[in-house]
Amino acid sequence: MKIDKNTKIAGIPILKIRDLLKKHDYLNKAKICSFLSVNENNSYKILNALIERGFITETTDRGYYEKTIQGNAF
Repeated sequence: MKIDKNTKIAGIPILKIRDLLKKHDYLNKAKICSFLSVNENNSYKILNALIERGFITETTDRGYYEKTIQGNAF
């Protein structure tokens, strides 16, 4: 997958998002806040953007999200 380094997802550079997905198989808002140094409100925007792009999906454990095949490829 070719990545344009100038692209942003929810205001975050796409390369930082890629690093987040590389380092975490499971995400929650706390991990996003910590890794990307964003506030809770922005973490929701990032989660929604990642869901919309098909990079993550919600798990049965409420509040946690796991990478999809597309997220792994990214």
